[in-house]
Amino acid sequence: MSRPPESPGRPHLALVGLMGAGKSAVGRELADLRDVRHVDLDVAVTAGVGRSIGVLFAELGEEGFRDAEQSTL
Repeated sequence: MSRPPESPGRPHLALVGLMGAGKSAVGRELADLRDVRHVDLDVAVTAGVGRSIGVLFAELGEEGFRDAEQSTL
């Protein structure tokens, strides 16, 4: 079996799952183990717009919140 060529640097790792599943906790642990930076998308979105997720949902609805997520990525 052939292996793909090694990529320069370290590959990104994305955790996907339901709310409350532990993505942030696992992500922090993995980042510590790999000695890399951990980015929590919810934290990045709220920091970028200066409002909580609850407020964003109330003001923009889910579609608006998802747009904010996409812009942050």
